[in-house]
Amino acid sequence: MITKALIFIATVSVHVAGSTLEATDGQDIAIPFGTVKLERVEEVKVIFAGEDQKKSLIAIYCSHVYVVPSCTPVKTHGVSLQVEERNVSLILQHVNISRSGHYKAQAFCGKDVDEATATLVVNKASFPSSRAPTHTSTLKPPDSSEHQGLLTAAVIVIIIIIIIITLVFCFFCKWRRILCFKKRDLESNSSDCLAVSMNG
Repeated sequence: MITKALIFIATVSVHVAGSTLEATDGQDIAIPFGTVKLERVEEVKVIFAGEDQKKSLIAIYCSHVYVVPSCTPVKTHGVSLQVEERNVSLILQHVNISRSGHYKAQAFCGKDVDEATATLVVNKASFPSSRAPTHTSTLKPPDSSEHQGLLTAAVIVIIIIIIIITLVFCFFCKWRRILCFKKRDLESNSSDCLAVSMNG
């Protein structure tokens, strides 16, 4: 009875691959968890706990050789899990400060589990004061909304000028017509007067 009970007890071994790793913001980094101390690797899970201590499952590897029906691969953007023979590594692309924290890899072989942990510290990218970062040296593209605003203002000013010129021209023409009509009236009145006096 005791021997049967011992058969179902899973063994868990814990080893630390690399206590603390450092990376700079924007870099790619590999976290080596080392060689798994199991006969074979059927499944690997990686759990991440950030500064807020909230744990999340960020990667699951399922072996193609030793198929485990309950294993479903999990992939996170920018995270990949490499398992070659019994060596486990986690690849993180373009890390940022939010990737700082504790990583735990769990390798499974049946009911046996092997665990390895690592801590990653992501530092902000620092640039020497004499040299500016390369991405800031590129020219800033012109702001299209600013150009549209200037263009709209120019069009409005041109329209206002055209309206003012038209009004002035119309007023001038109207004023000139009035003068012409008055002049004609005066001429016609004077000719009528001349005709009356000649007839009288």
